[in-house]
Amino acid sequence: MDFTAEEIGFLKGFFGQEGRARLYLRQDADGHLLVQGWYSWPGRPPPPLAMTFNGEAVEELATGPWVNPDDPTRAEPAALAPAFCWWPGNRGWHVSARVPRRLVEAAAATGRPAAIRLRDAAGQPATSRWDVVWMDARAFLDPDAEPAPPPAMIRRVMGYEDRSDWQQSGLCNLDYVAAGFQQAAMAGLAEVGRVLEWGCGSGRLSRHLIARGVPVAGVDIDAEAIAWCNRHLAPRARAAAEFRVSGLAPPLPYSDATFDAAIGVSVITHLDAEHEAMWLGELARVLRPGAPCVLTVQGFRAFSVLANPRLLRELRGAGASHGTIGHLLDEVLGENQDYYREAFHTEEWIRARWTTHFELVSVLPGAHFVMQDAVVLRRR
Repeated sequence: MDFTAEEIGFLKGFFGQEGRARLYLRQDADGHLLVQGWYSWPGRPPPPLAMTFNGEAVEELATGPWVNPDDPTRAEPAALAPAFCWWPGNRGWHVSARVPRRLVEAAAATGRPAAIRLRDAAGQPATSRWDVVWMDARAFLDPDAEPAPPPAMIRRVMGYEDRSDWQQSGLCNLDYVAAGFQQAAMAGLAEVGRVLEWGCGSGRLSRHLIARGVPVAGVDIDAEAIAWCNRHLAPRARAAAEFRVSGLAPPLPYSDATFDAAIGVSVITHLDAEHEAMWLGELARVLRPGAPCVLTVQGFRAFSVLANPRLLRELRGAGASHGTIGHLLDEVLGENQDYYREAFHTEEWIRARWTTHFELVSVLPGAHFVMQDAVVLRRR
């Protein structure tokens, strides 16, 4: 099954002329930072690129036709073609840079996250705002200084076992969550109040909230992950922090209007329509009126859509898709294997189905690692 000319035209129009990137952080044998990943521009070739680390130019930067980051020796110029077919004349390009250890050490000394950005020849951002990579330089230099869950637990959150990505990716989540709270409540993380992280997993985002003194309550169906968070994250909190096991369906173990804000990163993306509605109602119940809520969804930007004409047609026709069963949490779900879905949503579906309890404030396109949009809501 192929995309029709009309469908390709729709996707071209939907994405416009915005470059996107996904960068991964590694450490070489000498302790320097390696930044590797892909960059995509709707044209050929992409504009000349530059990279900055905390505002300082990175000299050792190379780009070229796509290279699989899992196997840098294997060049695959066409590897991203299914994902980027909707961009005229587009192809994937690899990005590879080496950041001197002295820059990472200088960033670690500040105690603040470091920013890695791609820029064009004029010094302007070459990608979406959300493609900035935020890095915890101290954790990078000393991975054992901060607790990290076992590999199997990381896989259940991210789909693969990578301790470095688990440690760093929560900072990128924090960026769009903070932006959403500001939009919906005109409050920064320090002022928003008590936060519920629905679907906290092993705490890759909660750990950063805890480090900033934000009162956090995390809930998840993964009892092993919750036990790990209570053992390793809650005792380090400067403000109140607790983690509780959630059922597959409501209620949560909290009273009405308990929380001042809520987050759900890549959670509603894995529910069927019935559980989606149930959980939206439950989130509204435990939030105070006016509270911000940031949830991520898979929409037209999700790579699964871009490679699947059937899924695209279902999204354009029904506004959502909940039918595909996923298997990332099989070991947690036991006999409830059909609970975990691969769900996709359009903004039209969100406006029609989510606004009983919430006001739709905005949608931040591709905020969650290019592939998911962040939906910013306000409790009515």
